[in-house]
Amino acid sequence: MKIIVKRATQLFLVIGLLGLAANVLAQSSKPGPSFKPNPNLNDQEKRGEYLFLQRCALCHVTKYGKDVAAPRHPPVWVNLEGLFKDADSSKETEVRGFILEGTSRMPGWKYTLEAKQIDDLIAYLKTL
Repeated sequence: MKIIVKRATQLFLVIGLLGLAANVLAQSSKPGPSFKPNPNLNDQEKRGEYLFLQRCALCHVTKYGKDVAAPRHPPVWVNLEGLFKDADSSKETEVRGFILEGTSRMPGWKYTLEAKQIDDLIAYLKTL
C-alpha cells in the first residue's frame, strides 16, 4: 500500500511540474497587446476605468483576435462605447440602479462596490 501511495505522489508531482513548465513557456512566448490607459482621464475616471476593466470589460468590450487592429468577436452583452457620453442625471440614476441591482444577465455590485466607486465607474462610462 505504501508503494502505491508513493508512486501516486511521484506521478502527481511530475504532472504538476510538467503543467508548471508548460504555463511558464506559454507566458514567456509572444505576449499579447498591453493595455494603454487613456492619459486624458482625471483621477476619478482613472479609478472608474480600473473598476470597469476589472469587473465589466469581460462582457462589455469587443474581444480581439490575434490582430488587435481588427476586432473579431462582438461583446458578450452590450457594448457601452458612447452609450453614456451625454448622460443626464436621470440616466445616471438609471445606470446606478443597473450597476447596484444587476439584471438577469449581469451581476449586481451593491454588496461589493461602495457609492464612491460607482461614481467613479459612471464617470468613466461617460468617457467611452
